Amino acid sequence: SCAPTCNVVGCSTGRHGHVNVADEFGPPGPRCVRHGARQCVVLGCRRMAVAWMPSADELGPPGRRCFLHGFAVAKKCGIAGCNRHPKKNVDKADEHGPPGPRCPVHGGARCSAAGCRRYCWGRVSAEDQHGPPGPRCHLHGGVSCVVAGCSRQPLRKVPAADRWGPAGHRCPLHCNLKRQRRTPVAALRLRS
Repeated sequence: SCAPTCNVVGCSTGRHGHVNVADEFGPPGPRCVRHGARQCVVLGCRRMAVAWMPSADELGPPGRRCFLHGFAVAKKCGIAGCNRHPKKNVDKADEHGPPGPRCPVHGGARCSAAGCRRYCWGRVSAEDQHGPPGPRCHLHGGVSCVVAGCSRQPLRKVPAADRWGPAGHRCPLHCNLKRQRRTPVAALRLRS
């Protein structure tokens, strides 16, 4: 095979990345994940990298980082002193502070209905039987799937109308995910 393999002696696994400095496994070069390819650059961390930090910080040098040392550090709640990971952006200033990224504690994602811990999908502008105005989940006045007869929690917003219905917020069943568009093998056999 012409595909490069890991340069660690005795390893025949395919290359998944490149290690730039010598380490306990050997010299720099092509490596598999087990031997350091795509590994977080924070000293002592063996997790797989999923983010890129452009500059050094208190945790380590710039470069590839795992979720814990990359995204979780780079993205923080916009409220001073809060180090939690944000869930949503808040558009307007409120009792917690200015608009921006927010964690669930500071209004970033939870339904404002009494006792509800679901993520919000929309807002209610006036007090109702569920509680004060604010962000709400699909069960307490927020947005639900726009397909006729469906009241499930949305997964994402679909930009154009399709066989299910109009554009708008859709539940997983009505999102046109790739797996739903595939033609079953049995149907292909019937066409032949």
